[in-house]
Amino acid sequence: MKKLSELMERKWMVGSYEGHAIFWNHASTFTTYAIADNGDAEEVAVNTSYAPDGCSEADKIRWAIEYGRELATEYRKDNE
Repeated sequence: MKKLSELMERKWMVGSYEGHAIFWNHASTFTTYAIADNGDAEEVAVNTSYAPDGCSEADKIRWAIEYGRELATEYRKDNE
């Protein structure tokens, strides 16, 4: 089990929904964590996706945020 504070220091948070946060490792891995009130973070899903070829660094970050938001929307629908 990890702490939310650890994740915030080492990864990019690119999406969230009720009690969950999606982090990107700045490469191709998007990990969804269930976040407890005390800050404990439990991994619940891992997705792999690659930014389009030739993206600038800024576009890669924008892509990751957009993809993270899409994942959050999908997970929210699946868990309703």
